[in-house]
Amino acid sequence: MAEKPSVYHLLKEASEKYPDKEAVFDGVHRITFKQLEAEVQLIASALSAKGIKKGDRVMVSLPNWYEFVVIYFALAKLGVIAVPCNTRYRQDELIYILENSGSKAMFVGKNFGFLDTFKEYLNNVDSSLEEIFTVRIKDSELLSYTDLIEKGHQKEVVEVD
Repeated sequence: MAEKPSVYHLLKEASEKYPDKEAVFDGVHRITFKQLEAEVQLIASALSAKGIKKGDRVMVSLPNWYEFVVIYFALAKLGVIAVPCNTRYRQDELIYILENSGSKAMFVGKNFGFLDTFKEYLNNVDSSLEEIFTVRIKDSELLSYTDLIEKGHQKEVVEVD
């Protein structure tokens, strides 16, 4: 029996077959399969450089933005377990998920109202959380999605099968 392709490999195949077809439109940004796959490579590369590896868990609390799609495929490429969280969860629900998932990192968007609380977890010895990445917001203490894109140009990603 042939091995089933991973989610990332499905994107790669679509990128090769339909490079100029629109892959994602989030109401603001339109990107083609080729652009999506290229951005996935950059984010995966940056996450790998930050020490995120196969088997790690990463929380993602973002609305239906194209960045969520990129992050999802980048995590799949690395063999990382995505821990998606509804953007409407209360703080105590998110803390419960963080503590019980063992997430090493998390992505949060501009409407994430609990950023200061989760920044405290970065300094907590008992917490598995090592990184918080922001999307469509800047915080002087944290790396943003844009920072990760820039960092992604600096490191090649090894394929994970």
